[in-house]
Amino acid sequence: MTIETNDEQSAARFLGHLLFSYAIFVFAFVIDQTFRWTNHFDGLRSGLIQGAILGIGWCVIYVIPWSLIFLWLHWRGKWTRSLRSYILAPSWLILIFSVAGLILWPPTAKRRFKEHAKVEMPAEISGLSYKLCGGGIADIHDTFYFRTTPQEVERLIREMGLIPEKSFSDLDSGMISQLPNAPDPRRWDGATQFNGNEGIWFYTLLTDSSKTEVYVSVMQI
Repeated sequence: MTIETNDEQSAARFLGHLLFSYAIFVFAFVIDQTFRWTNHFDGLRSGLIQGAILGIGWCVIYVIPWSLIFLWLHWRGKWTRSLRSYILAPSWLILIFSVAGLILWPPTAKRRFKEHAKVEMPAEISGLSYKLCGGGIADIHDTFYFRTTPQEVERLIREMGLIPEKSFSDLDSGMISQLPNAPDPRRWDGATQFNGNEGIWFYTLLTDSSKTEVYVSVMQI
């Protein structure tokens, strides 16, 4: 009876360690996505969903085989140390990498613009407003507004490989939406929209007639 009880307790502890490892993995995604989205609540929700889905595969492919090795060594009497730290180690590393990534590569507007639009944001801008959405396995949709020079607008169009949208007649196209503390592009007279794509990335640039005010949308589908 005592041996069976000890085995049951060991099994329960082992399962508890696996569940805790799963929770750490999910928390890593929550931390990462919460800070990468402009709307932190939406980012938190996205992190929970992504972590819950990917965490299953993470545990099945990595954590369980890794843990079973130490559990087997423990049963054979070749491992006398606590199993808990070693079972949790892979997920702790994921959490550390997530936090380190936010510190070393913070999701600022300029960094994210360069990462996803594949070009440098103009050095001299004013009135910057932006909305960052997506990351991980969630579709990315970043929107930026700023004021700059016509030369910089032309550079963005050229380096992003954009072409004018000939059939475009309504600014409310669904690709660009007004940002807080930024003008409504539907009120721009003589506005021009430029589109382009590279694989799964789709780019939209909307500028006013003077080419000094710009909306840029970057989507990954």
